[in-house]
Amino acid sequence: MPFGLKNAGAMDQRLVNQMFSNQIRRNVEVYVDDMLVKSKEEENHLDDLRETFNTLRQYNMKLNPSKCAFGVSSRKFLGFMVSQRGIEANPEKVRAILEMSSPKMVKEVQSLTGRVAALNSFVSKATDKCLPFFKTLKQAFVWTEECETAFQELKRYLSNPLLLSLSKEGEDLFLYLAVSIPWGQNVEADEVAQSAFVDDQSKVNDWRLEEQNSPSIEEFQTFRVHTRSGWTCPILSYLKNGRLPPNLEEAKKIKKSIARFKMLNDELYKRGFSQPYLRSVEEEEAKYVLEEVHKGICGDHIGAKSFIQKITSVGYFWPTMQQDTVDFVKRCDRCQRYGNVQQVPGEKMTTISSPWTFA
Repeated sequence: MPFGLKNAGAMDQRLVNQMFSNQIRRNVEVYVDDMLVKSKEEENHLDDLRETFNTLRQYNMKLNPSKCAFGVSSRKFLGFMVSQRGIEANPEKVRAILEMSSPKMVKEVQSLTGRVAALNSFVSKATDKCLPFFKTLKQAFVWTEECETAFQELKRYLSNPLLLSLSKEGEDLFLYLAVSIPWGQNVEADEVAQSAFVDDQSKVNDWRLEEQNSPSIEEFQTFRVHTRSGWTCPILSYLKNGRLPPNLEEAKKIKKSIARFKMLNDELYKRGFSQPYLRSVEEEEAKYVLEEVHKGICGDHIGAKSFIQKITSVGYFWPTMQQDTVDFVKRCDRCQRYGNVQQVPGEKMTTISSPWTFA
């Protein structure tokens, strides 16, 4: 399947999920085109491989032998080192932080926080460790002693092997609760947190359990309003109340263009001689229309001329739609990356005559 197509990755993931539905989480892990066959015991590995190959043969799916490895005790999978011990952090990502010098500008701090975010699953209380770095991003850049201390402590923490593994029976587990309400209103949450360390069933029975089948907040009905700064505001004001802008030039423009607009169910529509009524939209809604028509579910990344015709056919209008469609196509990454290259020269080719024969 060509992965340049839209939704190709999601469709391929649904395909492999259906293929290995009986094996996923048991002896197979698969993500798009990356597959891992795992076994708890070495003597069962051949049986797990046989089951996997039977599934592949059933759906007529082929593997690339040059990208396959069999009988390994550890292997990189989706950027992580997977072994019998558990899931280890990518050594390259850890080394990138350990070899990094103290930041000297905002971009280097952003790079540091981004690298830590990539190891977020392996770093306990990562937000607390990076809090001094976030403070520097909210104000003028100053690398303080607090930042340097936090940076060196983070390096020391990452210098030890980072590992995610299954919990064992009888092992102590720690639960971190982030509570921001006042202490006087935090009694019940405090009891829940302390019950993890107290083996008292009577306290657990005292917890209040509530099944909520409806939203806990009241739903309010919302209405669309037109802002005063929008281009439809003076037209709506004239159609509803007969008011014109104080500027004479603007008032003349409104009077000339008012015949092309009509109010239907409190909505402004533009009418034409050979086209249906087009609903007039403001700038924010126009951006949404551009996104959906060009690269939404039914979008096919068409050119600017066909783009504006399609917007008209679905029934929308705003004054700058022609220029907006051209600019939107120019900014679209896929249109620029995979669009047809213009081969016709910019102007007609003309012959050049030489005044000397055979010159």
